[in-house]
Amino acid sequence: MNGLIATDAVVSFTSLFGNSPWGVVAQATGPSTKPFLVGLLETPMFPIFVIILLLWVFMFRSKRKEDAKKKDLLNAIKRGDRVQTIGGILGKVVEVEKEKILLKVDESSNTKIWFSRNAIFRVVGEEKAEAAPAAKL
Repeated sequence: MNGLIATDAVVSFTSLFGNSPWGVVAQATGPSTKPFLVGLLETPMFPIFVIILLLWVFMFRSKRKEDAKKKDLLNAIKRGDRVQTIGGILGKVVEVEKEKILLKVDESSNTKIWFSRNAIFRVVGEEKAEAAPAAKL
């Protein structure tokens, strides 16, 4: 008998409050059904994600530009250029092959050393020529 009373009480409770304003409030504050992107835009972490994404894009973009500039420099090396290696050795290009370059590093003893193209850091003469027009501005 007690079980029937309890179920009757639950049924009557839900029938009493099911259509009440409290039931509407409970439905309105329920879980959100916003699309994923809208929810993502409202999070406080979104600006941080955007900043990290922009930094990442700009870092790799500048790295690609540097790599392209270095590749152009290595392809433009010719006989007679003065170059500096990544180890700091200065020399004059005597011979250029596909993968290696022969540098004359000492005029008095006629010392020549083979270097990989990737071991060339910069062309010395071109930097002086590029710096002169910039100084005039």
